[in-house]
Amino acid sequence: MIFLFFLAFARSESFITDEEYGKYLYNNPRGIGCAHCHGADASGKTIVKFKDKGVQKELRTNSIVGIDFKKFEKSLRGSKGVMPKYYLSKKERRVLYNYIQGLKSGN
Repeated sequence: MIFLFFLAFARSESFITDEEYGKYLYNNPRGIGCAHCHGADASGKTIVKFKDKGVQKELRTNSIVGIDFKKFEKSLRGSKGVMPKYYLSKKERRVLYNYIQGLKSGN
């Protein structure tokens, strides 16, 4: 009887919340994390400053807070730019997206 109670409780409780998992994926999904390039708050950041033909330039990432889910998913699949391709499940993409959107409200 006690075993059945434990089993029912274990099934209803996850080891990690979606928010915790989203934070983990943001910081280290499978290799380089989003935070490395987009910053801790996902607002974008300067990756590198350099001179090109005597002109000071910088490579800066965009904010990913507030983008729509379809655009977010497309960017995870890779682009022609420097954004790497990520192999995340549909649930992982949704959890990661929800975590990033929560950063907008200070969560």
